Amino acid sequence: MGDSGFKELADVTGAFDINEEWLSTDLTFPETTEGFTREIQIQISTGAAATIQMTLDGGTFVPINNNVTIFGYATFTILVKNDSQLNFRNIDVNALAVRIIIGG
Repeated sequence: MGDSGFKELADVTGAFDINEEWLSTDLTFPETTEGFTREIQIQISTGAAATIQMTLDGGTFVPINNNVTIFGYATFTILVKNDSQLNFRNIDVNALAVRIIIGG
């Protein structure tokens, strides 16, 4: 069977407080050709209903899922550029149990 091209980029499990970033360092995509985008898939599992935010510039967090809380399992596909700096956090639950897998 041939290579699908899908590569796991991050797999993190932990308990995170409000506004605590889930990835120890922002995930970057320097291998993406400048001026082009790359599709990645994000799988998030949470132990409680929580409002999730993400950043693509390493500092400005915006809500995902239209500010609707995520509880259980959710999958998102987004586009990133070579200068993207991806990270996630929740804004309303202390000690939120999380597993996040990012691939592309």
